[in-house]
Amino acid sequence: MDYIYCRSCGGKNPEDATFCNRCGKRLDFSIDVVDLTDTETTESTTTSTVPPPSESTEPDAKWWNNKGNEYYSKDDYESALDCYSKAIQLDPTLWAGWYNSSLTLSKLGRKGEADEAKKKADELKKSQSSTTPKETTERQPNGDKRERMV
Repeated sequence: MDYIYCRSCGGKNPEDATFCNRCGKRLDFSIDVVDLTDTETTESTTTSTVPPPSESTEPDAKWWNNKGNEYYSKDDYESALDCYSKAIQLDPTLWAGWYNSSLTLSKLGRKGEADEAKKKADELKKSQSSTTPKETTERQPNGDKRERMV
């Protein structure tokens, strides 16, 4: 059996794995949405790729963003857009929500709205550059630059 190693934690995973068994990060770096999943979460007994919100709180903007990523990865762009919209409603300064919305709107053929969302994401990312997680592009083994989830 062939294995792939997580670039975040070094965890060993089956070649066909989508998420790291150790840290839960997405292993497929060709996905172009921004993931805000906490990398320090412990193993979960649920099958969901996004941890549920704490029992004492409502889902927050990051949770909705990550839930949108689940739908996006399944090509369910309408549901993904609903989740990203909820994330933006809860935190209008969440650049990842705007960025992911722009990608999703593009997939839905709504170019004008996608351009506006991308413009807003770029403005927010620039103003929050010191708090931005990681760059969203990475050089692939074949030399191509691909956008990826962070």
